Amino acid sequence: MSGEHSRQAYVALLVALVRGKRTGILEVRQGRNWRRLRFARGVPVSYASSLESETLAKTLVVAGLVSAKPLKKVQDKLRPGERLQDELISLGLLEEEQLDQHELTQLERGAAQPLAWPKGTWTFAVHDRVGPAIDPTLLPSARPLHGLWLAVIQHVHMEEAARLLSSPPARPLRAPPTHAPV
Repeated sequence: MSGEHSRQAYVALLVALVRGKRTGILEVRQGRNWRRLRFARGVPVSYASSLESETLAKTLVVAGLVSAKPLKKVQDKLRPGERLQDELISLGLLEEEQLDQHELTQLERGAAQPLAWPKGTWTFAVHDRVGPAIDPTLLPSARPLHGLWLAVIQHVHMEEAARLLSSPPARPLRAPPTHAPV
């Protein structure tokens, strides 16, 4: 499935994926930049972005959880296959609980970040056969719709919101078809 990205289309798509408990990968593109969300049973489970400002290292520094200088030293010493998260915890620069909370916050924000782009394209690769095999107790407690409304406040101008809220909906929000081609 794919389509043109707009703020209104993205809100409808995200709500439909969450409510429809869809499993798959959503990618939103604007030019060369991309943002990618993986969903399991309608719950975002991972977020990735091509933007430098949205890397784990940058967000940890911005959040004040790790200073830039020690973080850079750790990054420079990482060998192939080593994860930054594991090294920061093993060196005592970050507690596991802090990292877990930060990653959850970033996941919620990541689900809403495509609202920063007024236009682009999106694709959703459906993986619904995997969804039923996932134990729901293992899914993160991410609240993508909460993050979405925070992003609406940040990225949507009042005039745009008023126009969208006062015009009749073009069509009701619906989950994409369960058996859509990949």
